[in-house]
Amino acid sequence: MTQAAYTFTMQQSGPNVILEGSGSINLTGLSFGRTGNYPEGFIGPSTGIILVKGASDFYSGVTGPSSFGPGGQILAENPMGDPVSVLPGNGQLGVPQGYVSGASLLNNGMMFANATFASLGVTPGTYVWTWASGSLTLFIEPS
Repeated sequence: MTQAAYTFTMQQSGPNVILEGSGSINLTGLSFGRTGNYPEGFIGPSTGIILVKGASDFYSGVTGPSSFGPGGQILAENPMGDPVSVLPGNGQLGVPQGYVSGASLLNNGMMFANATFASLGVTPGTYVWTWASGSLTLFIEPS
């Protein structure tokens, strides 16, 4: 079975921190849990949450890190693109509502204006959440 992968990259870009994502997700082995529509995007480093705004279907069966730094919940400016999210406390992965397993997900991201990794409370490194048929990776580039 093909291992589908999705990657978020977080980097400093001038006075802002940018989080961008791309790839595809294979939903095989995950169980549908619920649908939600979130009006805002945010990260929660201390809880390991990445949530991109929009209508999403959430699937359970994901394992991985429960944090990527000590920071609290921070709202994003200008979240855009396909809503891909990870909620490790619930073992959930969010994908666009009606997403077809394996389809490309592009132009996903969030901006944190006038921010640094320190002000967001994120720790540079690589964080990987997995399930039977794929993975979601967060790569926080060292400054």
